[in-house]
Amino acid sequence: MKSLDPLDPKRLTVHDAQVVANVWDEDGPAIRLHVTFTYQPWWGEQGQDVLWEQANALTCLREALQRGGVSHDA
Repeated sequence: MKSLDPLDPKRLTVHDAQVVANVWDEDGPAIRLHVTFTYQPWWGEQGQDVLWEQANALTCLREALQRGGVSHDA
């Protein structure tokens, strides 16, 4: 069963990650990271409050990054 907490970090998983090295931008050399996260909404049906779930997904991701990552112990 999913957690009742919409900000539970267990709802986030990394779906895909790509690294592009030796990218030059205005500040010089850089490494570009492309990470795709998947967030599991509470309701998996057409009538869900999409904007509410999108806001929860972004807030959940922001809080996970502020904590320094996502783990099952968080």
